[in-house]
Amino acid sequence: MRRRRDPRVHPSLSLSSSRPRAVSVQYAKRMVGRRQYGGSTTYIPIKINTAGVIPVIFASSILSMPQLVAQFGSPASSWVQWIDKNLQQTAPVYLVGYGVLILFFTFSTPRSPSARKSRTT
Repeated sequence: MRRRRDPRVHPSLSLSSSRPRAVSVQYAKRMVGRRQYGGSTTYIPIKINTAGVIPVIFASSILSMPQLVAQFGSPASSWVQWIDKNLQQTAPVYLVGYGVLILFFTFSTPRSPSARKSRTT
């Protein structure tokens, strides 16, 4: 027996992921002479990235390509030794490249046509 999905789940998820989050900022009060200024509260709207795990998957896939190619090379070759040494998952070169690629794919992933259409209307 198949369980029916609640039809309200999808719209509620899309609404919660597309709206900006409000981060409150409180400014301190200051005294100038006998007058008091400031002390206001405002909000900074922050748009949450909804790319999900796609950037992580792309980054790890790209960084695993040189290791795959190095398996077909001679273990005595200098380029194979460099890849084995510097592109392990604990190596600093790998970690920096991984972080840079994740940031790149997070902010350069194109939006779907439906997301672009809903943004302009």
